[in-house]
Amino acid sequence: MTPEEQAFQAAMDVRPTDWTAYLVFADWLQDRDDPRADGYRALAAMRLEVLDGDAESGFGFTWYNRGHAYSSVFGREAELPGLWFMMLEGEKRGGNWYVDFDTNAKARDEAALAWSRGLTPLQQELILAKYTVVEI
Repeated sequence: MTPEEQAFQAAMDVRPTDWTAYLVFADWLQDRDDPRADGYRALAAMRLEVLDGDAESGFGFTWYNRGHAYSSVFGREAELPGLWFMMLEGEKRGGNWYVDFDTNAKARDEAALAWSRGLTPLQQELILAKYTVVEI
């Protein structure tokens, strides 16, 4: 990871809901022909934030999917839409599906890569149409 990328990732760690940072990072990635660019744009468009684990739970940074309607947990959007989530390898715990990572950056990167490499343009368009957050 370059020093510039480390700085972007650190900024997103400190302010995980600063969606502008995701978009600026996506532009930076696109300028370098990095396949994660569109995935970071999708994370920002849908306001998807990695769910932080804690020492008590024993889990790290997590994406999850309940296998039904998209929803939030305590006001934090950490649930990837099912088709996108299926591009990651997860495990079932307590009736929900989870995929855990050691760091926020790794969780974001893997989701961004799954978006870019695992979904067709039509699938991406349908997911964005259904889940994009529009601010009024």
